[in-house]
Amino acid sequence: MLVGSRNGARLWWLLGALVRVAAVLVIVVVLHRKHFHLGVLMVAAAAIIGLLFGMRPQQIAVNALASVSSASTLSVVGAMAFVGLLEALMNRAGMLDLALRSLSALVRDRRVIVGVVPAFMGLLPSAGGALMSCPMVDGACASLELSPHRRALANYWYRHVTEFIVPVYPAFVLASQISGVSVRSLAAWSAPAGLIAAAVMAPAVFKGVPRSAAVLPTQEGTDRRSALCGLILGTAPIAVVVALVVACQWSVLAAVACVVLGLAVVRFPGWELLVQMIRSSFLSKTCGMALGIMLFKDMLSAVGAVDEIAGYITAIGAPAAVTAVVLPLLLGAVTGMNSAAVGVAFPIISGLFSLSGGLAPQMAALAYIASVVGILITPMHLCMVVTADYFRADIGEMLRAVLAPAAAVLCWGILVSMLWRH
Repeated sequence: MLVGSRNGARLWWLLGALVRVAAVLVIVVVLHRKHFHLGVLMVAAAAIIGLLFGMRPQQIAVNALASVSSASTLSVVGAMAFVGLLEALMNRAGMLDLALRSLSALVRDRRVIVGVVPAFMGLLPSAGGALMSCPMVDGACASLELSPHRRALANYWYRHVTEFIVPVYPAFVLASQISGVSVRSLAAWSAPAGLIAAAVMAPAVFKGVPRSAAVLPTQEGTDRRSALCGLILGTAPIAVVVALVVACQWSVLAAVACVVLGLAVVRFPGWELLVQMIRSSFLSKTCGMALGIMLFKDMLSAVGAVDEIAGYITAIGAPAAVTAVVLPLLLGAVTGMNSAAVGVAFPIISGLFSLSGGLAPQMAALAYIASVVGILITPMHLCMVVTADYFRADIGEMLRAVLAPAAAVLCWGILVSMLWRH
């Protein structure tokens, strides 16, 4: 009887961990809609989480200092700063405008451009890629007369369709390694989710756009070779960054910093303007938001909230198939980082399926799809934050808009899992 009461008390405590984290995130979203600085909100939220989980103020301060000085935080914030500097240098050199003009000459349908640009940037496993594609998506949307909300949705959502398809993301590789399912098998079952994601968001973004505005008329005398050369020249810095990250396995920070240095030398804007660009990029609102979110994420780990949420799901004795959906979905929503969700959830899920011969590719795909869906429906996701900030869109409205498409993608994962047999 005593054991049962202890287990019941533990379940209530674990459920309380989930409720506390959810309540803090709801307050953050509400206050952000009142135009509070998200970076400041996340710092305050981190402190509140520490207090709610029993940390003393001194412990909170020590953990906060460790977080802001950690390699992961400095890497994320540094990448955001250098991406902002790269955008400024490319704008100054007219490269983004050249790339957009050239792409428009090659692809008549601007709706395709709006989807392809962020999807290409999605190969950069950092929120810096989301920020980098914003000005190009903004330019492509000019003739479509899309609202800031729709532009933000396009940039945010289409950036992540490749996460289901292209196995270059750290979380994808991690999921394969932990589950024992080959990258090829995992990609084969998860790739259709990316195609579904691209299709189901199209009505929300492009509904009501007349074909005459979306499809440009064929221009006589268009030199496709010149347009292709212009596209290559205009996107060269971005392409080099993607190549260094994907092919050479460089960090995003190192790749962007290297390209920025080279571009600053080749297209030197003058010392006065360069210093102004550096100051604006490194002291930007985006860097503050990135710092706040990383601090909040690290505080969740420090107080054990992520482990407690995972513990609650397993402690209530949920069926393995349900756990394969709920656990990565919740962890993705709480952390806003797919690698964190996969890293915590997959060892538990793999253990639950170990008695039935291991984790089948279909179930591994379901768990991975659920983790991606989790990061897509949370204000903790840095890509959503920087995109909403750039387009001056409302995060609450963006969250509501992605729920139905995210549910459709998750349904594919559930359908796939139904093909699994013990």
